[in-house]
Amino acid sequence: MADQVGGGSSSGNRYLINSRRIGGANRKFNESWLAKYTWLRYSVSRDAVYCVNCLLFGKKDSKYKTFSSEPVSDWSNLPKLIHRHVSQNDDHHKSSLLAENFIRVAEGEAADIHCQVNAHHRQVIELNRGGLESIIRCLLLCARNNIPLRGHRRDDGNFAAILAHRAETDVALQQFLQNVPRNASYQSPEVQNELLNICAHELRGQIVADCNRAGMFALMADECTDVASREQISLCVRFFDTATTKIREEFLGFVKAERTTGRALARTFLNTLDDFGINVAQMRAQSYDGAPNMSGIHNGVQAIIRTDYPFATYVYCRAHCLNICIVHSCQLPLVRNLMDTIQQISFSFKASAKRLSVYEEELQQNDEARENMENKTKLQVLCDTRWASRANALFTFKASYDVIISALERLDEDGGANARAYKASISKFDFIMSLVVCEHTFSLLAPLSKLLQTTDLDLIEACREAETVLNVLERERMDDTVWDALYDAGVTIAQRHEIEPCMPRCAGRQRHRENVQANTPTEYWKRALYLPLVDHLLVEMREKLVDKRNSFCGQYLIPSKIAQLTPAKVQQMYHAFEHDLCSQEGFHREVQRWVARCQALCRKKMPKTRSHQHSSIPWPQWRSYYTQIFTRLSRHS
Repeated sequence: MADQVGGGSSSGNRYLINSRRIGGANRKFNESWLAKYTWLRYSVSRDAVYCVNCLLFGKKDSKYKTFSSEPVSDWSNLPKLIHRHVSQNDDHHKSSLLAENFIRVAEGEAADIHCQVNAHHRQVIELNRGGLESIIRCLLLCARNNIPLRGHRRDDGNFAAILAHRAETDVALQQFLQNVPRNASYQSPEVQNELLNICAHELRGQIVADCNRAGMFALMADECTDVASREQISLCVRFFDTATTKIREEFLGFVKAERTTGRALARTFLNTLDDFGINVAQMRAQSYDGAPNMSGIHNGVQAIIRTDYPFATYVYCRAHCLNICIVHSCQLPLVRNLMDTIQQISFSFKASAKRLSVYEEELQQNDEARENMENKTKLQVLCDTRWASRANALFTFKASYDVIISALERLDEDGGANARAYKASISKFDFIMSLVVCEHTFSLLAPLSKLLQTTDLDLIEACREAETVLNVLERERMDDTVWDALYDAGVTIAQRHEIEPCMPRCAGRQRHRENVQANTPTEYWKRALYLPLVDHLLVEMREKLVDKRNSFCGQYLIPSKIAQLTPAKVQQMYHAFEHDLCSQEGFHREVQRWVARCQALCRKKMPKTRSHQHSSIPWPQWRSYYTQIFTRLSRHS
């Protein structure tokens, strides 16, 4: 087609042209006209000429038919007709311009109109994608830092402010915000929520893929009531990532709980995992708190799930166990009264600007208290759920005891409500001794609570650390010097405020307080307060934290613990994991080779935990040699 449009010139006779009799004379087409008018084309079959531009690019409904749909063969009047076609026909000029552009495109001198449209379209797409990427980054920034997106009005809020600040240094984003239509700005609350849901879906998909690739996982779940008084469940999975050789605990999402019965929650857990794409058949452990609807042996969540997945061993959350131990120990009357009093006084200072100002003024005047508080400037309210964290609140109250007394005296002089009652309640020797004893005892448990919440802690290490704390408590219980130091600390605090060390009167029958027989105050408070509190903790922790189940003995395959592996434990291990192993004989032989391999490395620094062990050995090579061993080690991730 390009040849036809651009082939007007001629260098010789190209056609066999016959003459015709026109107006009494023989006339024929002159080929020189083709060179003079480049848009002119001769048709041999019709012995007529056309305008190639108008024929190919002209309008079909044009009123000018000559030279397009009606060819011209009047050779005597052809110059006049050509002049009229060129001078009076606007469509000819438009068609010629289109033909010229067509030739330039065909010869590569200009870009195709489709390419030009596509290039502009690509620019628009790149601009929109860049703007959308900036919007998503701002949304993720707010989400990661728990920053609310919107304010009181639709067009304000943290998200809008962060996006505007980003546009000040991002020219592409600034251009996008200025040119984008209002109905496609991707900034409405609905679009913000949709983008966050899309990001959450993508992130959850990666977590699910990694979890399924691990081959085994543990389910962790807890329920709570949000600010809207709706029961919601948080679901997490714990697994060993073979790519990074690290343990991962990943949050999957919140799920609304329609009912809180064990059967309803179990169905909700399983259906949600299935909707997320988790291979539930790979569940090898489940961990919840000790609520009856979760841990019940008949209708609890763990029991119902084990009916469908019998290999999903239930593990009572160790952090919850420690919390329950402390809660039960705090039911002693002296400890319970201490906690109630501290909570009331701490909250009264926190809730009133006047009382807090008086407290801060007294604290600034007491250099010793300010130094003992370790840069803390306020009293801490006792946490209602995490009892192990109360050690910090007790420490702060004890360190600023003198400041609290002074602040309450000033408030009492100014007519402050309950100030005199609060001062009287803490100006007793039983309160001071309870404060000193509880602060010392709970300070031993706070590090254990933090350790039990770490990601890479295994069950054997958790039990061993709990046993370490138990041993410390037992040694201190039997060491009279420890109690003497605690009693002396209480007496020192009491003497600063002219409080006499004393003990309650003993009676034949007593229901409302301890009626311990003792000859001296130190003997009384040791028997009535210190020993019952420590004994209660020892019993509770030994029962709930030190677990001896056979399913945990697989941890003895860790190289640092291989010396504790006995034939009896190997047999227990096989029976506990028989469903995941090939044969008993093959497993025993592989364990023998594993023990020999670990003993050969005894001169090197052995990893002390399972996560360290996974990161320090050549995982891909050893896993192919010891398939059953690494199956067991991954089982405890």
